[in-house]
Amino acid sequence: MGASDPEGFDLIRRVAQDRDETAFSRLYDQFAPRVFGLACRMMNRREEAEEVLQDVFFALWEKAATYDAKRAPVGLWIMVMARSRCLDRLRKRSLREGKENSLDVDETGRALLDTLSDPLPPALEGLASDERRREVQSALAALPEAQRAVLEASFFKGESQQEIADRTGEPLGTVKTRMRLGLAKLSETLMDRKQ
Repeated sequence: MGASDPEGFDLIRRVAQDRDETAFSRLYDQFAPRVFGLACRMMNRREEAEEVLQDVFFALWEKAATYDAKRAPVGLWIMVMARSRCLDRLRKRSLREGKENSLDVDETGRALLDTLSDPLPPALEGLASDERRREVQSALAALPEAQRAVLEASFFKGESQQEIADRTGEPLGTVKTRMRLGLAKLSETLMDRKQ
């Protein structure tokens, strides 16, 4: 339990059980830069990224007791929470701006979103470690440019497949195919490296 991140596990346990502000502060120092970086990339608005950062750490303080070390390292749990908050805000922003269907996803897109939501697939459980993060970056870099660009636009910018097609001028079917092929290659590469 917590073997892949013993310090993070100890800190989250102290926050959950003792409401330990020092442990919370250490978690913040360790993970806030990563959460803020992800939020900046996805939201593309600094003010909203700051709000996501605040939301995530407020939720961490309130929900620390729900953390399950058997399902994910602390870092991955926090980053999944951050990504979820970003997607929620992007959906709300799209509705405000009159793009009601901008984040609609087909089955491939839904699978992509499911990859980073609960329950966590075994292939992603080590994502929080620096080594695993480098593996993911390397696997992404090995993809053909067109496939990598579609995945990055979807994951980091929160764009729907339709938005990607509109922005690039590519047919929607081409975008869907690139995403499906990219996901398959990425998954295969990461599973191979995991073994």
